Order: sequence, then C-alpha cells, then structure tokens
Amino acid sequence: MINFAWHTLFEMNVFMLERSSLSSTEAFIEVNADFLKELLFQWYKDEHRQKREHAKLQTLTAAMVGTHSGHALGTWGAETNGQLFFTRWRLSKYQHKLPEDRSIHLTRGVSSLVSIHESIKAWRKGVPPLEEIQAFADNWKLHMHALRALDIQPKPKHHQ
Repeated sequence: MINFAWHTLFEMNVFMLERSSLSSTEAFIEVNADFLKELLFQWYKDEHRQKREHAKLQTLTAAMVGTHSGHALGTWGAETNGQLFFTRWRLSKYQHKLPEDRSIHLTRGVSSLVSIHESIKAWRKGVPPLEEIQAFADNWKLHMHALRALDIQPKPKHHQ
C-alpha cells in the first residue's frame, strides 16, 4: 500500500517535475525518490521535535521504491511502520491532487493500517476489550476493501 501510494503521487507529478527533461521512467522515479527522501528526513526531524520516534531509513533510493507500483517496498518491518505514518502525512498534503476515488481509497487504506498498527502496539499483552477487537476487525475490512478498490493484490505476510 505504501509503495502504491508513493507511485500514485509520482504519477500525479505532485513534485511538478518537467518530465520532458528526464530521459526515462527510471530517471523520473529517481528524481521523485530524491524529493521524497528529502521530505522523509525533514519529517523525521519534525517528528523528533514532537517527541515521536520512528525506526529511520538511512536512505531512500529509487531501487527501494522500484520503477512501478507493483514493486515491493525495500524496507524492514520497523522502518516500514514509520513509512506508514509518513505516507499518511504525505497523502493528507497531496490528496487534493489525486482523482477523488483514488484519494479516498488510498487515504482509507493507509489510515486503516495506521489504526491496526496502533492497536497492536497498545495491546501487546493480555486480551484487548471487545471494542478494540471490533475496531481492529473493522480496520482490517476497510484496508482489504481499499486494496480491492485500488486493484492491489494483497500479499499476506507469514506472521499474519
């Protein structure tokens, strides 16, 4: 979902790049990834000032992002959690530049994953209350609906 969201932002040319000056799709992705990396590192600093810490990527490269939205994001689990929050923040800034249906589904898909992540972190021990279990299930359904609406094939993880 994160990589798909990033590629959607690239496709909508949210950084207003002059595509004719870039020799290939790979060059376009590389420049977008560089812009995204700058925003990511600034976001890390802003989050730190707000006393919110995330496992940080040391770099963000075009190879990690891939050349199309079907590419798997090349990050580790804890790093990916931070990318999820970052992606939600980026979508809130650029959603007005996306087609409405795509914006809605991307925002719901990413926000539901953030809620799932927060539920897991809040209830590491013991049995959560029924309301929390229901919220988790509702967010999972929202996420799966968003994937389907965006025509993203879900890829279950072995630990799910």
